[in-house]
Amino acid sequence: MEEDRGPGGSGSGWDLAGRWNRLTDAAKKQVDLAGKAFDTVEVQDVKELRRRIEFLEAGLRECANAAGDEDKINAFFSNVERMDAEILTVKREYEKREKALRKSARSTIISLRNEVSAYREQIAQKDVEAVQVVDNLVAEKEGLENRATSLQNQISQLETSIAKRDSELLELRQKQIAATTSSLRESLSELQIEKAKHVSSSLGDAEELQPDESELIDCSPETGPKMEGTYEEDAGTASPMLEEVTALKETLEDATRKLRDQKAECARLQAELTSSQEQIRIQSREHEENDIKAGSAAANMEKDLKARIATLSSELESSNDAYLASEAKISTAYEELASEKEKLATSVATMKTMEEALNAARNRGMETKSRFLEVEEQRRAERAGAEAEVSELSGHLKRARREVNQLKAELADAKSELDRSETAKKQMEAASSRVPELEAENGVLTMRIRELESSMAGLLSKCEDLEKQLGAVKADYESEAEKTKNAAAELEQRLDLEREHSRASKKGKELAAAQLKELEEQVFELQSENSKLEVDEANIRTFS
Repeated sequence: MEEDRGPGGSGSGWDLAGRWNRLTDAAKKQVDLAGKAFDTVEVQDVKELRRRIEFLEAGLRECANAAGDEDKINAFFSNVERMDAEILTVKREYEKREKALRKSARSTIISLRNEVSAYREQIAQKDVEAVQVVDNLVAEKEGLENRATSLQNQISQLETSIAKRDSELLELRQKQIAATTSSLRESLSELQIEKAKHVSSSLGDAEELQPDESELIDCSPETGPKMEGTYEEDAGTASPMLEEVTALKETLEDATRKLRDQKAECARLQAELTSSQEQIRIQSREHEENDIKAGSAAANMEKDLKARIATLSSELESSNDAYLASEAKISTAYEELASEKEKLATSVATMKTMEEALNAARNRGMETKSRFLEVEEQRRAERAGAEAEVSELSGHLKRARREVNQLKAELADAKSELDRSETAKKQMEAASSRVPELEAENGVLTMRIRELESSMAGLLSKCEDLEKQLGAVKADYESEAEKTKNAAAELEQRLDLEREHSRASKKGKELAAAQLKELEEQVFELQSENSKLEVDEANIRTFS
């Protein structure tokens, strides 16, 4: 029985096929047994009747030939009684067989009806399950369509937000670069102007403070002018002038030293300024390269997103095509199922016709039985007549010679009875000729049962094919759902990468802002140092 179970031991189409095969086999066996039993009973009855009629004819001939032999007549009567007993036993066996056949046929018909009703219920359940599967597939399709529309909306929103953000970032970056370059240029121009002013003012003050060599008075005793009067006389007046001159020389040397230090400081500041300008140029170049890289990365990401959108749209179209194909397959499967239902209805009608034919065959068997009973009654009547004749012959046995003419008349009556037995024999032969027709009808019924078995096997194979197709459609939709999930996961990964890239660009902006802040602080320090230099120059001017 396990061979009729489905996969996993649960009842499925295989169970239905096994049960239907067992049902058809049992019905076929019952029909074969019934046909064989009817054939056996009818053939045996016909043969027995023919044999007994021939035996009675032989006994009558022997009685006619040996009219005065009492032993043969007694043997004839004993044979007649024995045949009566055999006929009664055959009749009882025939009645028993008829009852058993009726009981088995009734049970077979009930089991067939129960199995057909159960099979119809299972087909209805399969229809309900198929409708549920189709509803689930339609719901999954709607969910996939909603998911696809939501993904397309999200992708369009992301594209618009990315384009807007890129444009805003480019505008902000261009504004920041323009403002930074303009402020740096202004600060550099101001520093150059201040430096030029400071250098020119420092050189002018040094030239003013330095005395002319022509105006210097040589006070040496060899080359100096000859003073009128004595040295001692002018010593008191010249010493404060010399002290003042030496003090002026020291002041000039200090101013020159300070000027040289200031020049070195200006050169150092100029070098720092050039290095800071070079760093600013390098950083601006790096920022431009980073902007170019970010733009190329954004373009590549946009291309990837567009390609992914195209692939997703193509996959969505392919999934829609596959779903339409699966819907067409399901519709064809429903049509095939409807055709199979019609075939099943025709097979049920054929089974009903077969049942009617079986009932007709049973009725024909009953008619044959009634004919057999009629023949048996006729034979009994003939036997009663023969017994009467034999009793009359036994009563007139001693007067047989004197009653030869009467015996001839009785022999003529016996011949007429023999003619009647020949007519009965012809009727039995006609009944026996009916047997091949019944056998032919039985063969036709057997062929029809085989056709029904083949049609049911085809129906079951088609049901299995439908189940396989439904399983394949379900597997296709599961794979499409898995692909959609994978695409959504990849899209989420892309979005995460984009978020990380936006965070990285934000960090780059923060680093650029920090560097700009450091540059502003350096410029502020340079401005403060320049202001200090200006204060020192003013002090030098005031001191000079």
